[in-house]
Amino acid sequence: MASNEIALQESRPAFLAERGQVGTEGLNRKVRPSRTKIVQKNSSDALLEKFSAGTIIVNPDEIPLCLADEVTGFVPLMWYSEYCKMSANALRGTEPYVVERSYDERSPIAIKASSPQTWSEPHPKYADNPKYNYRYVEYMNFIILLTDPEFEHIDPLLLSFGKTNYSSGQRLAKLILQRRASIFAGKYELGTRIRENQENSWRVYTVDNNKDGGWVADGVLYDKLAQMSDYFSKLHESRDLEAEYEDDVVDTEATTVPAGETGKY
Repeated sequence: MASNEIALQESRPAFLAERGQVGTEGLNRKVRPSRTKIVQKNSSDALLEKFSAGTIIVNPDEIPLCLADEVTGFVPLMWYSEYCKMSANALRGTEPYVVERSYDERSPIAIKASSPQTWSEPHPKYADNPKYNYRYVEYMNFIILLTDPEFEHIDPLLLSFGKTNYSSGQRLAKLILQRRASIFAGKYELGTRIRENQENSWRVYTVDNNKDGGWVADGVLYDKLAQMSDYFSKLHESRDLEAEYEDDVVDTEATTVPAGETGKY
């Protein structure tokens, strides 16, 4: 549950326990959380008029979280992988950005997303132009809660690691596992850094342990985070939790791996 939902439950009149739920059927489908987004140097003019490149914002709300040289704190609530067949950025507006989705790591989409040899596929209408190729991508999706008091009014967000951000998602997973505790027991920091290859430069996420102790120290808060984690986990299990990838601007369409780095690009 989000924090405001928990507050409503705690102030719930006792008589409602006997009345059940009437007229709420189907309202849970689909839940699409707002998501974090990095403003890139090639973002839309409208976005760059409001925010400098490298700023992390909440999308589509356009709430700034931190500038390029800053970090913001968060607690991860749950995570899941999604495998997608994506249309080219050059075809935005003419066909769906997400062509196919799967949560099955053994699906054809997931298998193609796992290797650089298969993650690019010619579009049947533009078979001779790689600019329009389909792209198979694994996204590591985390539902997170911001910890800065300034953002306590913001509900849990989607923090998605795919393409050139994938290695940052792997790092967050490693940091979580090193704690040997629940996923929502630790606090972390989110920022950006510059990444480049032979064709371009852009911003990607950075993640690290929170420098102010790193642990959720309050037991009452821990229990509330556990409720939130359970809420979103059940949404995912019922396939009522859906990630939005539509608003990503091209960070890079390049196929050149940055020097000295490996991972799923």
